[in-house]
Amino acid sequence: MDLSVFRNRLLGFGLSTEDVDRDCSNVASLERWLEKRGVTPDSASERDLRAYLKRLIQRNKNSIDRMLSILFYYETTNRVDLELYMSAVVDGSQDMDDFLERVAGISGNVFARRLEKEIPQPPLGTDPAHLPRYTARLIRYLLLHMPEADVRRALDEHHEGLIPIQYGTERDLYRAASSMDEYLLASAKLEELKCRAFQRSGSKWCELFFPKAYVDRIVLCQERLSAVRRGNTLYITQPPYLPARYIEAGTLEKKRYYTCHDPYVRASLLTGTPSISIVWCERCVSRCRRQYEHLLERPLHAEVVECALLGDTACRFAVYLEQEGRSQS
Repeated sequence: MDLSVFRNRLLGFGLSTEDVDRDCSNVASLERWLEKRGVTPDSASERDLRAYLKRLIQRNKNSIDRMLSILFYYETTNRVDLELYMSAVVDGSQDMDDFLERVAGISGNVFARRLEKEIPQPPLGTDPAHLPRYTARLIRYLLLHMPEADVRRALDEHHEGLIPIQYGTERDLYRAASSMDEYLLASAKLEELKCRAFQRSGSKWCELFFPKAYVDRIVLCQERLSAVRRGNTLYITQPPYLPARYIEAGTLEKKRYYTCHDPYVRASLLTGTPSISIVWCERCVSRCRRQYEHLLERPLHAEVVECALLGDTACRFAVYLEQEGRSQS
């Protein structure tokens, strides 16, 4: 893409001239470096991008602004693969920063400084393939020095102020339903309509996230669209990270890899038995639990039933409901 086109798109988003100049300068630096390898930003491979980020780290130029500039560039192109790669680099690092801040809030700054000294966080821009080794050491250290309940609290990513925004429509559906089962069915139907609408949208993401073969399969499985209740337990199967590649995966290892949403775990699923504690999956479990806590307005318990870290090809969670005053049938 011509940088002038990129500049105009950024200006169209309402960014300041100063921010746009910085982003264009950062992408121009990437462009010049890639030209020496005989490629352009639009024709570059993931390997090219990994090499460039490694170079930035070595030269101490791996700032968040530089990373975001590259991410913004690929968001405006059709290079979905490189956008996903940069998203894993940037978003994964931000998630880890937030997690370590919560650890400090629970166990104190002295502990947090000792943790950073003994288990240093990988530099921004690190290839996600190298992150699981850090994750395994980190969670092992935390479980040795913190109560497991506190580790799980730190892994819970919920933001109280965002929960009503995230689940407002679901709460309206729940209040309109006469039972939990009626709500779950309505929620699944709504999710199916969203999937079908996205399929027809022509978005660059359709082929990867909503291929017809995948959508035709999940609309037959309520547990993948919302949840299924059995007694006082809700079962939820999380959609795979990359549905199209999950369907095409020819090995169990690759299915596990494309199931997992966490860049700090995913690559370990291709290298045999991961050494990362399943406690780390609280990051995903808590998101499922929080939705139903918001609907029912009370604390709930949830746990992993199946997950890629355990060798399964799907991540499935159970949310345990207490007896309600309303009918469950």
